[in-house]
Amino acid sequence: MNELTHPQVQQLLARQAEVLSETEKAQVNAHLETCAACRGEVHALHELETRLRGGLHRRWDFVRTPNLHTAPALETYSKRKLMQKQTFRFVRFAFLTALLVLVLVGSLDWFLSTPTNKPDVTTSVQTPALDQVTTPVNEMLAVPDGWLVYSSNREGKMEIYLTDASGREEINLSNSSDDTYQPIWSPDGQQIAFMSNRNGDFQIFVMKANGTEITQLTNRTQLSEISFCSNKVPIRNVQFDKGGYFGLSWSPNGETLVATLPMSIDGNMFEPLFLIRTDGSGITQLTQGNDILSHWSPDGEQILFYRLADCDGEGHDLFSIYPDGTGLTNLTRDSALTYTDFVWSPDSLKIAYLVTNIDQNGEKYSELRVMDRSGANPIPLYREPVPQKITYSGSVAWSPDGKTLAFVMPGDNDTLMHLINPDGTNLRPLTTAADHYFDLDWSPDGNWIAFMAGIDTPMLYVLDVRNAPSLPDEWIRLTPPNTQNFGVSWRPTPVDLNEVTHAEPSIPPQITTIQMFDEQNGWGMATNFTSGLLLHTQDGGQTWQSVTPEGASYINHYFMLDAQTAWVYLAAHDNLVPEDQLLRTQDGGQSWQRFEVPFVHSIELQFQDAEQGWVLDNRQCDYGEGNCESNFGLYQAYQTSDGGETWNLMKMNAPNDPIVSLSFIPSKQLWFRDTTMAWVGGKTITSDLAIPLFVTHDNGQTWQEKQVPIIRHQTSVAFTDGITYSFPIILSDELIYQVATYRASEDGVSSFPVPAFLVTRDGGESWALNPMPDSWNGEIDFVSPLEAFAICGNALCVSHDGAQTWETLTSTLDFTETDSHHIKMDFVSPTTGWAVEYKPDTQMRWILYQTTDGGQTWTEISPVILP
Repeated sequence: MNELTHPQVQQLLARQAEVLSETEKAQVNAHLETCAACRGEVHALHELETRLRGGLHRRWDFVRTPNLHTAPALETYSKRKLMQKQTFRFVRFAFLTALLVLVLVGSLDWFLSTPTNKPDVTTSVQTPALDQVTTPVNEMLAVPDGWLVYSSNREGKMEIYLTDASGREEINLSNSSDDTYQPIWSPDGQQIAFMSNRNGDFQIFVMKANGTEITQLTNRTQLSEISFCSNKVPIRNVQFDKGGYFGLSWSPNGETLVATLPMSIDGNMFEPLFLIRTDGSGITQLTQGNDILSHWSPDGEQILFYRLADCDGEGHDLFSIYPDGTGLTNLTRDSALTYTDFVWSPDSLKIAYLVTNIDQNGEKYSELRVMDRSGANPIPLYREPVPQKITYSGSVAWSPDGKTLAFVMPGDNDTLMHLINPDGTNLRPLTTAADHYFDLDWSPDGNWIAFMAGIDTPMLYVLDVRNAPSLPDEWIRLTPPNTQNFGVSWRPTPVDLNEVTHAEPSIPPQITTIQMFDEQNGWGMATNFTSGLLLHTQDGGQTWQSVTPEGASYINHYFMLDAQTAWVYLAAHDNLVPEDQLLRTQDGGQSWQRFEVPFVHSIELQFQDAEQGWVLDNRQCDYGEGNCESNFGLYQAYQTSDGGETWNLMKMNAPNDPIVSLSFIPSKQLWFRDTTMAWVGGKTITSDLAIPLFVTHDNGQTWQEKQVPIIRHQTSVAFTDGITYSFPIILSDELIYQVATYRASEDGVSSFPVPAFLVTRDGGESWALNPMPDSWNGEIDFVSPLEAFAICGNALCVSHDGAQTWETLTSTLDFTETDSHHIKMDFVSPTTGWAVEYKPDTQMRWILYQTTDGGQTWTEISPVILP
């Protein structure tokens, strides 16, 4: 037997600091110092213990438990409800008693040995007892590095555990009497975000990697209202789901989380996405749909999610959106498919996703596909038949180097885990044993995959990808038997996020909207994909100066009076904007005046000059309690005579009833001709036959109804009863255009929208249907009451007689309107105009053009945006 030196014995004892008392340490140290035979026996027993543990590892790991069906796939994958209480049983063997004795003499050095990059775990976190330690790694196999975090139900409640990837050490990080789950690492590997009901209802928390410094990020008091189908709903009329947020995803710079918050509004299930700042400064609603399974792109520029439905009942597609709330795009546009899992490529240029569908023979199948980030070029990689009832959602994960996809197909039975190249080549099995595999997660070095396997008691394993196909006896099991484990997350390679946080964006700010007042001067809005910028130009759009007011990362509404005077409205936004504010500039944005305002949800700003102005405000009402109708809000108007510093509430009375105020529901557009005459779109509470216009000649004291009638269009298609009206275009006291969308049908069954133009030239007394080209997309830009431009199919149309006749221009710019391409135009004269083209499948998603020949020739501008 080899004798141990005194420093070696001290090293063994140092590793047992949490087991031996100071007296025991001294006794054992003294004994081993004088007894070489004992030292040799300790060494030999340690080798025996390693062999015994290896044998137990094989026996425990290779007995496959019965596989039962999961809950419905989507619900199982997206919400991971807490599992029912299970009895925790461990197999004990007689020799473990002897091994416990060996702990006191330093034989279990493998248990508390320190792996590479171990998080700083304080001594206040208790090391698990021996019968709670998971099976150690088979010493004959390669050993992975790193740490994993996951949820585990062991005593009737979910806890968060930290384990090293070799299975040598496990720590209960949450140590809470309440449920704690959905752990996810921060990009720098220093924090963990998670869900817990430790303070009542389920909320989002963060903690350090060692389980200390727990901070609550969300609470109900952060929200005063919810944006629901274009309405502002007071929080008192919202019923939140008891399960709280789900589907956490961390932004690459570590500053923000995105998650779904389920709720019920007036009996309607609603699941919008919210942005949660990780410094605890507040939350922001991002979407207005039933949106789940959000994934932040690795470059931080977009958020990918599955929309189950929107306010119009449409959905069941993959969507993307920018973190500033712009650029909402339907990527797949095939609601017949069911999307069960999806993931970004490491370079953010591709998306891999799993779908199920029915083929032409009525047979159901599942398929793995890859598409561009814009939704273009979907490529099927692998398909297999599945039963009609899908109970398992499958899983897909992209390797860190972007060269390999690991996936498990959706289905109802046990299946294999596979590897495939993103181009569909080199398909090969990763496992030889079929099971219900889920939550696949690659190690940062790309050599290992962590995953869950099982139904009633899913276990956490890691396997070596380099040995594919991998046999079950080559896996490393990291969790005890008879436990329920979910949501594994491999710790990222620690990085300094200060470099990421303060780095320049990979794509510069891009102009999304412009409003020009002459050939040289105008305003613009831009995005850097995290916030909005307000811009000003004095050279026809070649150079833009950022004039964004301080704290205005989100500009809710704005009104540009001329090239120098403008107002922006900022709604209360956590610590950035503590109260609603109106800001005015009279020098092109170089300086701003801030005014407090009495309204809380400005909808429409309008000014006649630098002093006289009006605002239409979304009135706070008891949503769903009889005072507001579904899908409509009540609005009230305010007037200012000093540029916005003070405001007076206007009276808005019903026609022929000067006593009853606010008895009609205005739309979102208020238009004042002068200080006495105004128009507002609206809807009578008692009538759904048409959307009327209201006019006042006494500054809102009384209103007269000028109803826009329903006019039947005589064409080759039959118009149905579904007619909706957008905002009126008011060019003068007498001349008003009203865009209406008719529902048309060619077969008497299916219907499609057809935009039309209603026009009055006598102040609303009579209306006529204005002829428009069949290919008109509903967008029009009036330069004057006679000169107008419109988009007709893939071309630009021009009218010189007040939109009565149209001429199609031959243009160098493609005006085709699709989900992945559209153009917004802005003309200041019959010859000079600008266009902003949106092309999400390119790096520069917004491109600015200018024409000086009436829209025939367009020249691309490379704008310079100055800070």
